[in-house]
Amino acid sequence: MKRLFYKKSQRICSNEDFKQVLSARISAGRGPFRLFAGINTSGMPRFGVSISKTTGKPVLRNRLKRLAREAFRLNQHNLYPSADYVLIISSKMSKKTESDGMDNIQTMSYNQYETLFMDLADKVTRRLKSMKTRQSNDKEFASDA
Repeated sequence: MKRLFYKKSQRICSNEDFKQVLSARISAGRGPFRLFAGINTSGMPRFGVSISKTTGKPVLRNRLKRLAREAFRLNQHNLYPSADYVLIISSKMSKKTESDGMDNIQTMSYNQYETLFMDLADKVTRRLKSMKTRQSNDKEFASDA
């Protein structure tokens, strides 16, 4: 089995990189989870996590961050290769997580978390690809004119 890593070069750490991904305005959400995506030039997917203090105590926030990083690490080969992903978890984003059919985030298992992450990643990747093809079509149209 191939070993998968979450290298330092795959982390989104700087505030500028977070702002760049958020300014792309490509997102998908479910409950308190919202995944944003943007294009990068590194040729490999990068990942960042932000969790609001209103989500819970530090133990819960750290657990959610660990689960997010692990889901990214194990599924990075399934993601769009030149994209940045930022996962924001905030209880303010959704007042009712149970209405979405989600369990309480405190008791979510890794498998539930991974499924949720990959669903959101698939949605934003489709939007990212369609945006990229639209941009390339616009460039071709502009060069023809």
